Amino acid sequence: MRKHSCLIFLACLLFPSALVSQEFTKGFPTDRNHGEGKMWLSWQEPQRLGFVWGYVWGYDRGYANGCLAYERASSTSETSDLSKPVDLLKNPLQECMSKRSDFSKEPTYYEAQITKFYETYPLDQDLPIRQLFAKLEDSSTMTLEQIRTWYHTPGI
Repeated sequence: MRKHSCLIFLACLLFPSALVSQEFTKGFPTDRNHGEGKMWLSWQEPQRLGFVWGYVWGYDRGYANGCLAYERASSTSETSDLSKPVDLLKNPLQECMSKRSDFSKEPTYYEAQITKFYETYPLDQDLPIRQLFAKLEDSSTMTLEQIRTWYHTPGI
């Protein structure tokens, strides 16, 4: 058994490329999968628009529910005293909600951007759709080229 372990260790030292099929230089290597871009491109436009709508709706609902849970967990008997004035700027719910990402554009905008990204950069079709959404939210000013540069994985 010990001899077997030594041989495996030696093989890993001599042939490290056998352990990893693709080298990641940036982004989130553990988040990458093999095919969200291909899957996205295999869908028809109505399916992609449905996904966008569901993603944005789910994100908003999930974020709001998370903020409500945070607000409830942060509440004490002192902060729930209705006879005292409330500073809304320091309210945990307001503070949490102010950090939410906004996706105020029409679903067709996001569908077109994601489709264009995956078509233009086929080597990056392993990027999760949610990573593209994160860079397409309202406060982001990144172009598709900048997103590609940020997450790009060089070819094998």
